[in-house]
Amino acid sequence: LNSNATEMNFECGLGELDLGFSGELSENVTVEASIGLGSIDVLLPRGINVTVNCDKSFLSSLDLKDFEKLDDGEYQSDGFDPEKPTLHFNISIGAGSAEFHWKDK
Repeated sequence: LNSNATEMNFECGLGELDLGFSGELSENVTVEASIGLGSIDVLLPRGINVTVNCDKSFLSSLDLKDFEKLDDGEYQSDGFDPEKPTLHFNISIGAGSAEFHWKDK
C-alpha cells in the first residue's frame, strides 16, 4: 500500500498468486483480479477497510475471515468505517479459489 497506486490488476490462469499488502492506506485503492484454474491468497493488515466483490462459479471457492456479507458476492471487513480509505477487491474466479487472511500490524 506504500506504492501510492490507486489501481492494481492481477491475472492467474493456472498456478498460485500470493498478494501481501502492508503499510498504511492513505487513499482508496482498487484491485482487479482474475483467477482461472489457479488460486489467490491475500494477506491484509488488520484494521484497514476492505470490500470484496466476487463473481464466481459453482466450481470455485471464496474464503473470507472476519468479513460481513452484504449481498450475493459482496462483502466488507468487520468494523468497516466509511470515513476511512478502502481497499476494494473485484475478483472473478473460474474454477479456482481465493482466500483472504489478516495479519496483525
